Amino acid sequence: MSNATVPNFFSIVSEYVDHMLPEDNAMKVLLVDEVTLNIISMACSQTLLLKKRVFLVCRVDEHRQRRVMKGMHCIVFIRPQTSSVAAVAEELQAAKYGSYAIHFSNAASPELLDSLARADVDNLVNRVSEVFCDFEAHNADAFVSVVSPKVLLPAFLSAVAVHRIAESIAATFVAWRRRPYIRFEQNSAFARRVAVELGDILNKNAELYNYKNKDGLLLILDRRSDALTPLLTPWTYQAMLHEHIGLHHNRLQFSDGAVKEEYVFSQQDDPFFAANMFANWGELCSNVKAYVDTCKATLNIDRSTATMDEIKEFMQKLPQTKSLTGSVTKHATVVSHLSSIIKKRDLLAVSLLEQDMIASTNANDHWNRLQAFAAKQHSGAVDARDIFRLCLIYHLRYEKPNQPSHVATLLDGIDAHLASYLRKLRSTPVNVPPTSCLAKLV
Repeated sequence: MSNATVPNFFSIVSEYVDHMLPEDNAMKVLLVDEVTLNIISMACSQTLLLKKRVFLVCRVDEHRQRRVMKGMHCIVFIRPQTSSVAAVAEELQAAKYGSYAIHFSNAASPELLDSLARADVDNLVNRVSEVFCDFEAHNADAFVSVVSPKVLLPAFLSAVAVHRIAESIAATFVAWRRRPYIRFEQNSAFARRVAVELGDILNKNAELYNYKNKDGLLLILDRRSDALTPLLTPWTYQAMLHEHIGLHHNRLQFSDGAVKEEYVFSQQDDPFFAANMFANWGELCSNVKAYVDTCKATLNIDRSTATMDEIKEFMQKLPQTKSLTGSVTKHATVVSHLSSIIKKRDLLAVSLLEQDMIASTNANDHWNRLQAFAAKQHSGAVDARDIFRLCLIYHLRYEKPNQPSHVATLLDGIDAHLASYLRKLRSTPVNVPPTSCLAKLV
């Protein structure tokens, strides 16, 4: 498909929010649940909500913490799930606002709609609709279904979690006005379950998903089929933030000494991040330096010799200058923090061995270098987590399931828990199907 047909998931969510919030001068309250709060916050700025005259955003289940304001119109945005609908029903039974408009982030069942109708005894609800943005927009071209990573493990993979994932994918079909063909990795029980569940959702509500445009293709793949790639040290900006500090709902928190910092890293609102999120480490450091130099040049004004026109021009640019300095400070601080992590853990050397083990075959040389890294671990020069990743890569590349494991013995001298974990992994067969092993589901 051409680039013109690629969806922008930030735009999809913001357009639905624009649809939910009418263009009028009335002050509004926006009630959300624990899921839709993140959906909105990751795609819509506070400025956008203020322009729509939304002066208060609250959780719908925090009923007792809100005051009665009968002059306000209330917009409710929730997932079509029992807990959220029950919270709205409780709200309607002791209404704090003059009127309500309720919007679901996905298709709502007749049972949920009936429970809402029975709770609205005072006829305060003047609108009910479905808006299909049941996902978190992490990038313009990437979304995440709101499911805990733990439930994706085979031991915890429930029918509820599979249905939740399928519902999220189905919502994108409506948002994008397409019904693509579906292919799934047939050797993966997880991919098969998601594909079958998705097919059931599409068939049960065929009219909703009956779009003529079927030139798309949905591939459902199991990430576990590639055990090596997640073990490698990432070197692009966004991936490094996820790996070394942690990005949660596009927000980053870390402690720099005694100061706790929180920054937002969103492709939608941060031009520098959008331009560098996939830049490698070397390019990123150069670009951050140039960014700092740009900021210094912008702020370089000698007030003792500057003319009135120069001072006036500088003051007119002051809001943009403040935004620039804030952005520069954010990226310079975080990149400096990443640099300290790289030096402390000697990640350049670790990554070199990772790449060599992946791209070449030399078991003796790789084993000797791995042992050398393990020897450094006792002095604190190398992190035990990095040694464990190197051991796993070596194990996957060179050791056979029915043969003694050298790396398990090596780990015994570093961390008995890690060695036990590796032996447990060895007892579990790793299935790596060929990429062409796909099944069809229309």
